[in-house]
Amino acid sequence: MNLRAKVSANIRPWLKLSENITFNNEFYHIPSTSNQQSSGNFWTAINAEGHPSSPIFNPDGTMTKSGAYAVGGLVTENNYINRTIKNYKTTTALRADFFNKTLRLNADFTYSDRGRSQLTKRTVIPYSEAPGEISYLGTPGLDDYLQEYNSHTD
Repeated sequence: MNLRAKVSANIRPWLKLSENITFNNEFYHIPSTSNQQSSGNFWTAINAEGHPSSPIFNPDGTMTKSGAYAVGGLVTENNYINRTIKNYKTTTALRADFFNKTLRLNADFTYSDRGRSQLTKRTVIPYSEAPGEISYLGTPGLDDYLQEYNSHTD
């Protein structure tokens, strides 16, 4: 979402006040995988492991090993990065004209506020190579993590 507003007013015949405000809010949901070869990058995992001839699911509904590597994070919906970036900026300006506009004075003040937050969630992905046997990409409890990062700049 992007918003912008510009306003100006002549306070006196020789003095003008203006305001310029911008705000944008960016949100990204990025699916990822627990495949260490692709460093969690979902698109790299699909490219490396998304074999067209390999099924994603077994007949019993569990994921195949190839399916778990390629799209397991997307299918389980437990592996992702949620990133939010908010930017706010305002500039207040004054312009004064003197001596029949032969002398002009300009002054402005800008305030900027930027906030960023990121939530990363990664879990192991279950798959099956034989009926009744469940294996995992990663070690349950050891390779599961949740990370939150926040920053704010004025």
